Amino acid sequence: WLDIQKNKALETLHLDLKENLLAKNFKLEERRYVPHITMVRFKNPIAIQLNVDKDVKKASSFNFEVGKVNIYSSEKTAEGTRYRVLTP
Repeated sequence: WLDIQKNKALETLHLDLKENLLAKNFKLEERRYVPHITMVRFKNPIAIQLNVDKDVKKASSFNFEVGKVNIYSSEKTAEGTRYRVLTP
């Protein structure tokens, strides 16, 4: 996954979402919120070798505009993790 720099708008979105879900009696995770972008998931993890100087530094900083945000639920099953979009 890609880490995201601290961002006041994203922090506000997280807190608003958390408050609204609690008001509707959703059970929330207890772990600390860490904003990130999941790039890929593998059913069976594989090792990937990166050349830090060449591969990581090239992609270490870039900007893009987000046009839509979806909220997902995830459920681990014997066949792998299943994701369901919760937002319209």
